[in-house]
Amino acid sequence: MMKKLLLRTIFVLLAVQSVSAQEENTVNYGVLPTDIPTHNLVRYNRFYFNPTFSLVRENKKSINVYNKQQWVGFNDNPQTFLLSFTSNFDEKTGVSIGLFQQNEGIYRYFGGTLNYAYNLEFNRDMNLTFGMNLGFSQSGLKANIDSADSTTLNNGVEITDPVILNYENSSVFLMSPGFNFNFNEFDAGVSVNNLVAYNISASELVTDDMAFRGHVMYTTSLERRSDKMIRGMGYANVLNMLNDNELDVRYGGNAMVDLPELGWAHAGYDSFYGVSIGVGGHVTPNVSVGYTFEMGIGDTSNFGSTHEVQLAYNFAQHTRRGRTRKTT
Repeated sequence: MMKKLLLRTIFVLLAVQSVSAQEENTVNYGVLPTDIPTHNLVRYNRFYFNPTFSLVRENKKSINVYNKQQWVGFNDNPQTFLLSFTSNFDEKTGVSIGLFQQNEGIYRYFGGTLNYAYNLEFNRDMNLTFGMNLGFSQSGLKANIDSADSTTLNNGVEITDPVILNYENSSVFLMSPGFNFNFNEFDAGVSVNNLVAYNISASELVTDDMAFRGHVMYTTSLERRSDKMIRGMGYANVLNMLNDNELDVRYGGNAMVDLPELGWAHAGYDSFYGVSIGVGGHVTPNVSVGYTFEMGIGDTSNFGSTHEVQLAYNFAQHTRRGRTRKTT
């Protein structure tokens, strides 16, 4: 049923695009940036990294609030805010609902994401999981232009760039699928960010925001039938797949130790964003807090540090015997 609905949605979007050709104009419609930083989302909000991760190696039912202050050495530095709910209904189905806001300079992006993941079990040691993120985003300027003939924003900043002067708020529908193959402690998968991106305001499909991400992951329990575990992952991102520009390839990895009775710690490296280290703990049996510090290296070494803070409420978990290693 879901597969038919997704195929029908893609067909409708393509049909609308084919019959709604417009003459070129100077209006600039904003589009959600391709690279919303997700490389440090290793314990909560993992479905943003790959749509299957609401189910794969996951047994938490939680509500999470997250804030990322990126490159604080800059004025109007990029900021990301996330509010999400993640739950497993059983060993075959995982869902997440998320709201996000991202600020980049004078631009603001706001929207929501619906996530669904479904697992196919071949045998006790082998699984294939499919996932889908359906998103809606609205983009606009943080401050409105005083009038149609004015070149000054409400905050007093004079605007001379014609791209900004002709900027129009826009709404975009996004579809990002992914899959993950599991064999014992090993996982490997691919996701396509913005496979379908339809700009509702401009009535056109957007193809220059598509990006591919692949990952390999190893997870092992520290004790038999326990949620204490160590996880390591390597990944690669390929951006601008359909552009004439040179491909942008980024890669990295992370490792995490999770001790449910105490907390967790993780460290990572990303070829663009730099190195990171994070810790988290439990304020109460249900409430957790976490903090991640990141510092750029190479081309981003002068951008300043990045800080990530998250607060989570964890609902009571029900132990699922016999399959804990598959979903933890």
